[in-house]
Amino acid sequence: MSLQFIMGNSGSGKSYCLYDTVVREAIENPDKNYLVIVPEQFTMQTQKDLCLAHPKGGIMNIDVLSFGRLAYRVFEEVGQDARVVLDDEGKNLVLRKIAGECEKDLKVFKGNLKKQGYISEVKSVLSEFAQYGVDFERLDDFMKEVPPESYLHYKLDDIRTIYEKFEEYLSEKYITKEEMLDVLSDAVPYSDILKGSVVAMDGFTGFTPVQNRLIGELFSVCEKVMITVTMDGRENPYVYEHPYQIFALGKQMVTSLMKIAGEKKTEIEEPICLFERPVYRFRDCSEMAFLETELFRYSGAKYNGSCESVSLHEVRSPGKEAKYVAESIRRLVRTKGYRYRDIAVIASDMNVYADVLEKACASFDIPVFMDHKKSILLNSFVEYVRSLLGMIQENFTYESVFRYLRSGYCEFTEDEIDRLENYCLALGIKGYKKWQQAWARKTKEADEEEVEKLNHLRVKFVEKIDPLMFVSRQKKKTVLDITLAVYEFIAGEHLQEKLEQQQKFFAEQGELTLAKEYEQIYRIVMELFDKFSELLGDEPITLKEYCELLDAGFEEAKVGVIPPSIDQVVIGDVERTRMKDIRALFFVGANDVLLPGNAGTGGILSERDREKFKEKDISLSPGPKEKIYIQKFYLYTALTKPTELLSLSWSKVSGEGKSLRPAYLIQELRRLFPNLSVVDEENRKLSDREITRRGGIEKVAKGICDRDTIFIRGFFFKEILRKNELTDKELIRRGDILISLATGSINEAERLGVDVPNNILDQIKRKIILFDGEQTKFIFDEPKKKRITIQGLAGTGKTELLLHKIKELYTDDNECRIVFTCHNVILADSLRKRVPEFFNFMKVEEQIQWEKRLWVMRSWGSYGNPDSGVYSYICNHYHIPFSRFSYNRLFDTICREALSRLNQIEDFQSCFDYILIDESQDFSEGFFALCEKVAKKCVYVAGDIFQDIFENKSLTVVNPDFLLNKCYRTDPRTLMGAHAIGMGLFEKKLRWLKDDEWEACGYDVKREGKNIELHRKPLKRFEDIDMSESDGITIIPSGEDEYLSTVLGTIDNIRACNPTVLPDDIGIIFMENIDANFKLASNLQSMIKEKYNWTVNIGYETKEKKKGTLFVSNRNNVKGLEFPFVICIMQNALTNDFSIRNSIYMMLTRSFLTSYLILPSAAKNIEILKPGIEFVNRKGFLKVEEPSDEEKTRLANAIIKRTNLHKSLFDMAEEIMDEIGVTNKENRKIIHEMTKAMFNKEVDRDKLEEFIQTNCSMMEQ
Repeated sequence: MSLQFIMGNSGSGKSYCLYDTVVREAIENPDKNYLVIVPEQFTMQTQKDLCLAHPKGGIMNIDVLSFGRLAYRVFEEVGQDARVVLDDEGKNLVLRKIAGECEKDLKVFKGNLKKQGYISEVKSVLSEFAQYGVDFERLDDFMKEVPPESYLHYKLDDIRTIYEKFEEYLSEKYITKEEMLDVLSDAVPYSDILKGSVVAMDGFTGFTPVQNRLIGELFSVCEKVMITVTMDGRENPYVYEHPYQIFALGKQMVTSLMKIAGEKKTEIEEPICLFERPVYRFRDCSEMAFLETELFRYSGAKYNGSCESVSLHEVRSPGKEAKYVAESIRRLVRTKGYRYRDIAVIASDMNVYADVLEKACASFDIPVFMDHKKSILLNSFVEYVRSLLGMIQENFTYESVFRYLRSGYCEFTEDEIDRLENYCLALGIKGYKKWQQAWARKTKEADEEEVEKLNHLRVKFVEKIDPLMFVSRQKKKTVLDITLAVYEFIAGEHLQEKLEQQQKFFAEQGELTLAKEYEQIYRIVMELFDKFSELLGDEPITLKEYCELLDAGFEEAKVGVIPPSIDQVVIGDVERTRMKDIRALFFVGANDVLLPGNAGTGGILSERDREKFKEKDISLSPGPKEKIYIQKFYLYTALTKPTELLSLSWSKVSGEGKSLRPAYLIQELRRLFPNLSVVDEENRKLSDREITRRGGIEKVAKGICDRDTIFIRGFFFKEILRKNELTDKELIRRGDILISLATGSINEAERLGVDVPNNILDQIKRKIILFDGEQTKFIFDEPKKKRITIQGLAGTGKTELLLHKIKELYTDDNECRIVFTCHNVILADSLRKRVPEFFNFMKVEEQIQWEKRLWVMRSWGSYGNPDSGVYSYICNHYHIPFSRFSYNRLFDTICREALSRLNQIEDFQSCFDYILIDESQDFSEGFFALCEKVAKKCVYVAGDIFQDIFENKSLTVVNPDFLLNKCYRTDPRTLMGAHAIGMGLFEKKLRWLKDDEWEACGYDVKREGKNIELHRKPLKRFEDIDMSESDGITIIPSGEDEYLSTVLGTIDNIRACNPTVLPDDIGIIFMENIDANFKLASNLQSMIKEKYNWTVNIGYETKEKKKGTLFVSNRNNVKGLEFPFVICIMQNALTNDFSIRNSIYMMLTRSFLTSYLILPSAAKNIEILKPGIEFVNRKGFLKVEEPSDEEKTRLANAIIKRTNLHKSLFDMAEEIMDEIGVTNKENRKIIHEMTKAMFNKEVDRDKLEEFIQTNCSMMEQ
């Protein structure tokens, strides 16, 4: 029987030496047991290290255990103890029960035990007494020495009372983790596993008295016990004087174990000392070697060399600090050849930094392992349970009912919930009695038939809730009564099966963290219910108290983390996280409020109380003063983990905006390294930052106007030029430039040139377009209400107007915060690039403050990057849950739910001043309402008026603040042809407008007998250009196998007529998402490169429009884009399906010169369409036969919304996925399973399409 210490500094190789010894001896002695005991969180890593250290990769006679696992192993062998182990949640529940029984007998604790957190403090004291061997006898002896009238005596008397009751309750039935080691100590002599074994202990900084007793028993039965100790070679490990030194823990461990070894007559072998300098870990890094030698030693030594391995960084806030760390990690991986596993991040407080670090790393696509357990309070199932009981407790208030109904697990569709909510709001229905009574009153939206349907939903809802209501209304109810009722309700709703479906979905999508959470959550909740029933079953309780008890249980419960994969950055805290073989360490949160942090709080027993225990030779856990030195030891071990780089950072202000200072640690490092300077990350140049596609800021485009320009807000500058009778073309051109700069131009800045072009393409590119009165009024008008609506046709300049508005708002108020948003990812990327180009052209001299004053982002965004979307930013800013995915939640519902949460915030402050929304037809009212809530001043909404027509909305009800019906981008002939094809005007008409509706779309209506002529006024852009040799739309037939040659022939024709054409002047768009088109896109990519040496950008892959490349994409990625020439491809017949016609209209209007429509030569309607289009090209107006009154009635009553009752749910889902470009077979399979689960056979196609689009977009994130 022997004891041997392995001593050494941090990084000296203690663990390596121990494991090497164990493996070598285990190979030599295959029949002997070797037990390696480490802290619980280190067991998996230690097993891995030992396997790697073994020559054959196998450790058959080596076991890696924690103290707890060792106890289970021995109990299983000897049959010592069958009692249930009571965890912390169980202790809290037992103590709560005991507190209720004996509170009247208490003095100090009376009235406090029901306060939040107080029970946990009492539990901590009892656990401490158990760990340090303070039983009733020792406590009674100590109390005799304390004055009876002192406050400490009263406290201890209360603790004694609760302690005794607690032990009585546990006797013969339960055992605590602390008591388990005592029982294990008694069982050690009977264990064959332990007899003659070799025990190696690693990773411990010290042992409690209970653990010391166990180790003493091991001395008696084990052949040898080996223990690693972190110790400086300059210290005497065998002399422990006081706890106020950095290596006090190690000295205390050594001295106490040597004393026990002496009592047990155990041989103490010569220690293995690894005190060489420099230590092995820092043999190649002098700075880190010096840090390890001198940190917290106060020898006066200084490192006078340059500091390349150690750096200090000051950052604005914790969020910015996390971003700095993520940038630095990416730079190391990108430029220095680091692997992610070579890097670790340690936070002084994971409660402050966990979320911001996870989000920052996600924005840079950095894989991370978060070494902390996650709270379950935000889990959707937990929210479901809480909302269920909250609804009953609050007696069915409007908010509580619909919080429950919208929790995501109720068997009501979104439409049903919306209808119920509208009815309840209209009639002010609240209270359970109102839900039990039949509804009879009608509203504007609910006629008698609708009220009857709502009553069916009401009855369904009440029947589900009634059994739970029956229990909750009992005057005498127990914890068991309520728990059983809730469990039966959950089981009846099949929640376990629903959660399993979600877990499988997340696993298939690679969301392993969420999959792990949903795999555990049902078990965690059920185990909590089991504890309620077992420990507090017969306890009388009110529903309010039960809800509080449940919340307390949920707060204690945590979701286990997924073990790290091969290549991840480990993020954790100083004490818990184990880092191995890392090259770089980032320490965040080096602020005075976090270091030493809460070490100054002593709990129920104060520092003075602990001193009195110490005077009587009773050991307790370290007090606040000792914890400061223990923290220094943990800092020493953490900061000496990296072999190459150490970065420490701190924030200037907290998340709440309070000023912060650097911690004492920073001063210590600056003392050791006099040449170490602090880097202020706010002053870092843009060129020194890491830029990603997602979050990067592109350089502002070079300006093309080098002459001084006077900015004038006059609206009659053009008249002044005319009065001065400018006749010289160059002077006129300069005058046009001045007008464009004064009032704004729809053209892009780069289209201005000096030379007069000689072809149509360049003439139109260079043509300056001036705003009309309505557009100019929009730019300079002050908003008179919260929402301003702009509607217009494709090409009327909606986006350009929004850009001008942004420029005016940005320059008028240097404090305002502006958001520019849209639905489409490619369009958002394009707008992000256009803003700096436009600002530069308009001579805006101040630099754009991205993500501070101006955001350009899509509507939804992603959880990992708050600046990626309006919704994600709102969730992050107001700390409300972010909805990534739910089986039956559409984006509109999610926005309304977010709005509901914001409405509950007291003293609500807007996070933006202005929000500008482009392509508003892609959004529903929920998103607009959410934007209005968070925008302090105004929301500007711009959309396509003609798409409203396609959705069967009459123009007479459209009442925008600004109506734009003059198309400035597109040749009027192209627009007229697109309208005609889209509305079927040359065929069997699909839609017809009244005269005032045609006029609202910018047409002049003329009648000639039965025919109607629809004219558009000529545009200034085309007025002095000869367009006779160019067509607005050209229809080209193609054989089934000839599409490639047809497209290439079209490009040849464009190049022949326009010698200066560039790759990005042409856009190729295909209608159907079919394999033939994807194959065609691939062939075009190679053939165009080979034939013209042009690069092709496949838009549905890159999700962006790239300068200098020919754009090829499906119809889903072209909204908001424009090209001089567009080639539209249809391989299937042009049917009367309105989604197809709508898409054709959108595709054709992407050009401002000519659109080519390639149709299958077998299509029957080619012969009808071609004459009509040729007439428009030749005559410049539309001539169609006016429908009869009977036909107008038919068209007015037609259901143009894309509902098709004759198609199966499967067929409709297939059709929608084809339309939106879902090509991944596995994703299509998942979508079919989800739609089958969520929708009935008679489903509204719009709802189905929105559901599929929402889920597909989440799959892509």
